[in-house]
Amino acid sequence: MNEENKLDHAETEETPEYEGILGDYTETPEEEETSAAPGSEEKAPAKKKNGGKAAAIAGISAVAVLITCLGVVGVVKGVRSERTAASTANFKITEKGMACALQGTLDMYKNYFGEEYLASNYGLDVNAPLKDQASPVEDYETWFDLLISDAKQTLSAQLVLAEAAHAAGFEMSDADRQEMENAVAAIDISTYGYGVTEEDLREAMELEYYSSAYYDAKMAEPVDDDEVEAYAAAAGNTYKTCGVMGFSSIYDTEDDGSGDMMLQSDAEAWADKFAACKTPEELRKKAKEYLEKEMEYSDEDAEATVSTIENPKFAYSEGNELCEWAFGGAKVNETYTIEEDGAYYVYMLTSEPVRDNSKTVNVRHILFSLDPASGEESRTMDECRQLAEDCLEEWKNGEATEDSFAALATEKTDDTGSASTGGLYENVFVGQMVAPFEEWCFDESREPGDTGIVESDYGVHVMYFISDGDPSWKIDASSDLKSERYTEWYDEQVALYPVTFDDAVINSIGD
Repeated sequence: MNEENKLDHAETEETPEYEGILGDYTETPEEEETSAAPGSEEKAPAKKKNGGKAAAIAGISAVAVLITCLGVVGVVKGVRSERTAASTANFKITEKGMACALQGTLDMYKNYFGEEYLASNYGLDVNAPLKDQASPVEDYETWFDLLISDAKQTLSAQLVLAEAAHAAGFEMSDADRQEMENAVAAIDISTYGYGVTEEDLREAMELEYYSSAYYDAKMAEPVDDDEVEAYAAAAGNTYKTCGVMGFSSIYDTEDDGSGDMMLQSDAEAWADKFAACKTPEELRKKAKEYLEKEMEYSDEDAEATVSTIENPKFAYSEGNELCEWAFGGAKVNETYTIEEDGAYYVYMLTSEPVRDNSKTVNVRHILFSLDPASGEESRTMDECRQLAEDCLEEWKNGEATEDSFAALATEKTDDTGSASTGGLYENVFVGQMVAPFEEWCFDESREPGDTGIVESDYGVHVMYFISDGDPSWKIDASSDLKSERYTEWYDEQVALYPVTFDDAVINSIGD
């Protein structure tokens, strides 16, 4: 039997972070991505996403990331010259720069999948020459060929964006340049292959940071409210949610006579009882009866399970049978039954489809981490708390403005993801951040200018509340509109700024 019964027939899991040349993750549906959008690390204090190791490995390409050039080399050596490996009109990548990109791609695989998983599932020894190891993908002969293909995709995006930025007269901010210098300083260049110097690494990382900063600037270009409204209206049900309650009865498709599983006729009879319910309360009561009688649940366990069978924010997915019913004119308290894969799934519409107006907030914070990324020794919670209290007191004794708070955040925070923006997080939604952070932000009494101190698993946060943000539907529609426009713009840049690779130079790396 299905012990969870949480709308499991129609739920869509989140697509894992990486998807590329080795194939898609098999356990999740494919999602449309923005073309060649350089990615970034997930920023604390957001919750970590638990994307499990998949049956099909995924490549790391320009669509997902910009290479960070971190890690131990050992498998990339034999770089002998400053020959050009890739170029556009105004930028070039040397053989040494390509070696950095190759190692960076390998490190992304190692960091995401783990060396043990790569070895056991794909036979990759990360400490052995890549050219001596057969690729698990038919189109590539060796792991060198495979990783170079990913690296070339990433570098193509960097070069195209760099050319567009150059044409626009774009320059990196001082904060971005300092962040780049800090990253270069944190790398032990002795771990790189023969011939790669700190200057080579700095050149590679400058291209990365420059192109990434321009990508961020393009994605930050505003869209006005009328444009967002028109885009959302044209999208039909895309930015709407409704309430759906669901429960299932599973039957034995291959009856072995043991009596351990329910017969189809009995499962259908229960499904008919669920479908006959006229209110959510009736469906919950009937579901609880089913769990106690057929599953032998205790009253407490049955009650707990029944409390989970409603999704008040059920989102639309085009082509899904349940979605087409729920968003296609169904009435509140109406039921719908789907039989599939040895089960009857019975659903009830509990609220009509409307745009998701869930509240978001804009906040700033200064994090004093238990484990600072700056290289300082770990702190105790008491030490973090004292630093936070001293910081808040310093702010109160100064100008005590949002700008002065932002300045302190840039100077003091251990959250590298928000340091360059003065600790800013905009349009934070419920479920995005760790619980104590959110509880403070979404307190009903919260007013603009409020400050406070919050403790979490990360350490201690000094908080500053700016304002309520946009409703969820508007954030999603605005983001999708920006992504769509960026994709169109990027495709135009690809045509304007062709990238040339010298495969003879590239393929000599490691010889």
